[in-house]
Amino acid sequence: MTDPSKSPSDSASPDTLRKLHSARARSAYERAVAACRHAGIDPEAAQTVPTGPVGRAANALRLSAQSLTALAGTAP
Repeated sequence: MTDPSKSPSDSASPDTLRKLHSARARSAYERAVAACRHAGIDPEAAQTVPTGPVGRAANALRLSAQSLTALAGTAP
């Protein structure tokens, strides 16, 4: 568990925070891709309203990818 009093946002610049969040988001996306690949889930199996575990997993990949794209295209 992290100590909120030692948050990097206390003294970090917006650019530094953006880089930290981007790195964490990419890492989470890569872990999700690896887990889906291991389970044999294709990213094209994404469903807007997932009805099963495969659709939910693939949808998580889709949403993560959209978040990374949005993060890359905005100013801090």
